[in-house]
Amino acid sequence: MNVPTKVHDDQQHLEEFKALIGPLKTLHKILQQKKREENARKARDEEATREYDAHMKLYEVDHKARQKEQEEARKASLQETWRVYEARRKDAEQEHEAYLQEAKLEYEARQVEAQLEYEKKLKRQNKRKKKPLPCRFFPLGTCWNGDDCRFRHETE
Repeated sequence: MNVPTKVHDDQQHLEEFKALIGPLKTLHKILQQKKREENARKARDEEATREYDAHMKLYEVDHKARQKEQEEARKASLQETWRVYEARRKDAEQEHEAYLQEAKLEYEARQVEAQLEYEKKLKRQNKRKKKPLPCRFFPLGTCWNGDDCRFRHETE
């Protein structure tokens, strides 16, 4: 029978320990490699986050600048629209003033014309009234001179 001796047992335990240590060392190396990879990934993620933040800041600045440009363009457009409106309104006012002036002149011309016509009519009537003698042909209906007759036309 083989009786294990203490040296033999220690040696066997040492061999078993060495057999276990090899895979543990390999596992330790793998874990260290994984940890390095994880740290590198974290570093890349942090760098990407910093880059993203920097890009977002640039985007915000660019976006605000574009918004400001658009607002200024809208403002300029509104100012131009207002300027055109004012110009058209002034043109319309001038046209209206010219129309009113023309209408006023036309009205005054008609008034003068009517006044002259009225004065002519009064002159004819006064002429008739100042005639000294009555027309002897008018009552017979045979006066050919009408309003130009030298004599009064009376209806009695």
